[in-house]
Amino acid sequence: MDASVAEEEPKKIRVIVKKLEPLLIVAILAGAFFLLYNQVKNFHYHDLANQVKSYPRWTIALALAITAFNYFILTFYDVLAFRYVKQELPYRNIALASFMSYVFSYNIGLSLFGSSAIRYRFYASWHIDGNDIAKIIAFCVSTFWIGLATMGGLSLAFTPLSASLFPKLGLWTKILGIVMVLMVVLYGLACFRQTRALHFKSLSIGFPSPKISLLQILVSSLDWVLAASVFYVLLPSTRPSFLAFVGIFVIAQLAGATSHVPGGLGVFDSLIMLSLSASVRSDVLFGILIVYRAIYYLTPLLAAILTFVVREAFAFRKHIEKGTRLAIRAVSPFIPTALSLLVFFSGAVLMFSVATPSIKQRLLMLDPFIPLQILELSHFAASLTALGLLIIADALRRRVDIAYYLTLLLLGIGALFSLLKGLDWEEALVLSSVLLIMLPARPLFNRHASLIAPTSVVQWSITVATVLAAALWLGLFSYKHVQYSNESWWVFALEKDAPRFLRASLGIGIMSLVVSLRILLSPVPRMEHVTLADCREAVLSILAVSPNSEANLALLGDKYFFFDKEKTAFLMYGESGRSLVVMGDPVGKKEAFQELVWSFYEKTRQQGARVVWYEISAAYLPVFIELGMHIFKIGEKALVDLASFSLEGGKAKSLRPPRNKLLKEGYTFSVLEPAEVALHMDEIERVSDGWLQEKAAKEKGFSLGYFNTDYFKNFPCAVVMKEGMIVAFSNLWTSGDKTELSIDLMRYRKDAPGGTMEFLFIEIMLWGKAQGYQAFNLGMAPMSGIEAGEGTPLWNKTVHFIFQNGEGLYNFQGLRAFKNKFNPNWEPQYIAVPASTGNTTLPIIGADIAALIRKGKPLSPPKDKQGEMNQQG
Repeated sequence: MDASVAEEEPKKIRVIVKKLEPLLIVAILAGAFFLLYNQVKNFHYHDLANQVKSYPRWTIALALAITAFNYFILTFYDVLAFRYVKQELPYRNIALASFMSYVFSYNIGLSLFGSSAIRYRFYASWHIDGNDIAKIIAFCVSTFWIGLATMGGLSLAFTPLSASLFPKLGLWTKILGIVMVLMVVLYGLACFRQTRALHFKSLSIGFPSPKISLLQILVSSLDWVLAASVFYVLLPSTRPSFLAFVGIFVIAQLAGATSHVPGGLGVFDSLIMLSLSASVRSDVLFGILIVYRAIYYLTPLLAAILTFVVREAFAFRKHIEKGTRLAIRAVSPFIPTALSLLVFFSGAVLMFSVATPSIKQRLLMLDPFIPLQILELSHFAASLTALGLLIIADALRRRVDIAYYLTLLLLGIGALFSLLKGLDWEEALVLSSVLLIMLPARPLFNRHASLIAPTSVVQWSITVATVLAAALWLGLFSYKHVQYSNESWWVFALEKDAPRFLRASLGIGIMSLVVSLRILLSPVPRMEHVTLADCREAVLSILAVSPNSEANLALLGDKYFFFDKEKTAFLMYGESGRSLVVMGDPVGKKEAFQELVWSFYEKTRQQGARVVWYEISAAYLPVFIELGMHIFKIGEKALVDLASFSLEGGKAKSLRPPRNKLLKEGYTFSVLEPAEVALHMDEIERVSDGWLQEKAAKEKGFSLGYFNTDYFKNFPCAVVMKEGMIVAFSNLWTSGDKTELSIDLMRYRKDAPGGTMEFLFIEIMLWGKAQGYQAFNLGMAPMSGIEAGEGTPLWNKTVHFIFQNGEGLYNFQGLRAFKNKFNPNWEPQYIAVPASTGNTTLPIIGADIAALIRKGKPLSPPKDKQGEMNQQG
């Protein structure tokens, strides 16, 4: 078989598996609900409701206390991780990030809100290096598995799973338990012996110190004991021994987590019921599961969202009191996500309310005041309102403005319908509370975008489908004793809840079908290719006020442009392979950046493109983190503070000799304005061509300037001359607000004396200081400033290796050393890639970027425009 064909086969299989994953999750969910139904089919809904209500208050209080202590212990996963990476952060920050990440991931279970993504967003916003965050996440994941192996192994080794449930697996489960315990023992020995790091995908995981590893085993084991204890205290006296239950609990939790079903709903529950059915009645177990989920999942979720709101409200008020205009920007970028989950939760509460029977006493109280027609209509409308809240919650996460107003409307009418359909004041209270929380958050939702985004529709659809499936299952179980007939659809009576459920289910089904068809049949908008020739005036007007000198790369003519609606900001990007590579930070009005980045991301993802941001600064990382991008450091940019730059003192000792030498030899420095550049263009071009020939080099582009007269004449040019002849030159990029100065092309004659470039740089900085510029941008030193110690990611080690040993390919270390002569401040530069990017894709992205840089020429006109030009010719 041909090698290329052999390589393609695994790729095809991965693509097929990825496409089938949603169907697999739905199948697992359906199977889990089927098993649950079989376990409780002989019981009545009211029996389960009474079972839930009959719990002693002290039992509920004890379970809540254990839950609180468990989440407190979970924070020490991150505390130990910070000790492992030798970083410091206040405990309150670590605890907040840990609590939020576990709460959201436990309840949602999707990568969009996974604990790793949330940790990354929090810690990056607190300026923790991306490499350290990766190690923190890896440490927390390993701690989770260590606890599972320890407690699961001990329970399986000493108390194998129920023989009635697994009659032939008793010995094998004991062996599995022993193997799991041995793995933990081996891990501990490796830590005590300080074994070399393990490599997993793009991460290199170093073993922690003996003290940290011992605490890691103790904390993770205690976490699993407490998590199991919450459920165990709710069980009746016929329950199995605690150690035996821990084994059942660990396996059920593992199955729920690996199923990818949001919250493990149905999967965890069905395994628990199957495992404990011999010692606890099914109706009792089902009631326990409901109470357990309310205590261990929903209560912390509500606490997390309340913490978010209170924390940010105080921060917002603090900034308002200071009188700053940037108060809105001080609000955490995580609030839209938190509000999105809160709205989703509200929709789920209303949906479950619609699926279950009303309380008869309340219906009788309503009967004298509310006509039956209003009650029936309210029930049906409540079902559609619930579905609307579930669907629109994702648009809130994406900060869509119209979603905010629709959410307020749906929450308000949902609360009203809850009261009218059965005096369900609890549901009305939940929806009204969320409405009040939403009211002050209006400034956060400022994006003009579609309510439904193809970029997240699959994940969100799975989550919505999970809630709908649970509600349908609950309704079928609640009314399984009601005899079905065709006439049931047309029965309208105060005490007839089952027909109302049927009609609501039909309405939800039709609305879901309409939304699905709308998504499937919506045409994918074609993304226009806007070149510099199409938008030169708009680009120049934005550059005129930009504080970023490197934004002048826009004038090269080798990039496409994407503007905000008002044309106050733009992104510049190139196409190579499947990659759309955005060059640098957004340019223009800062207030437009977030909407600009989001819009570009969503539109390009609809095209099936791989979006990459290249050479972005730390200031804009929160926006890319919010998109779920993965961030890698690619080098550091050198910025010289011109206000403090001087040739006096010890720091400038190495700069004075080359300058003094050339001045004595009669070399002069001057800056030619754009009008003067045109007069010297031929001579400058000869110097440039000679330099290229001497270096056996070709013009580069995209992230670097190239010599082109149309491009070059836009800028002033710094020249070193002797006897009226140009010896060296560099065109100068200036920021629109005249605060930053930078160099672009740097070329010199073959016979230029040594130290010419140092002389040129020094004189440019002295000139820039005299002109009032604040900073001189020396550009990026690629692959520099990246640590590669034990336990750092494979990316770091690869980049560091190239930096140390790649002098034959590029003068990495020499460039860093040259720029370091001017005592600059080094600022990190990053690349942001899609979260799905794997080890095999990163080199492809690198090749795509390299191809863009190698082009070194303006974009060719599109075929239709080329045809017009030919006709005109």
